Amino acid sequence: MAHTKGNSKDGKRSRRPVAPYMAIGLSTVVYGIGSRKDIQRNLDTIEDAIHAAMSVVSINLPVKIVALAEGALTGFTDEAFDLPHRIAARRTRQPFSQVPLLE
Repeated sequence: MAHTKGNSKDGKRSRRPVAPYMAIGLSTVVYGIGSRKDIQRNLDTIEDAIHAAMSVVSINLPVKIVALAEGALTGFTDEAFDLPHRIAARRTRQPFSQVPLLE
């Protein structure tokens, strides 16, 4: 992979290689959330996983990218309870008990 930066004397862009680095992809245990404040439990799990992965992987090369799995913060409670997306999205703004299931 090359990085373009600057112009050479003949007007063409010079190419410089990007320094090697590592990327980490995490798939962590996820707890379904009932309200926005419940995300903290998943954030704590993600923080521990990033710390552990960085400790092992960054020995050889620096880690510059961390990718999380879909649903890493909120889980998939809307799918588990077969809720329409509109209701599930509203659920993160107010407590689950206050969101009507049928509209």
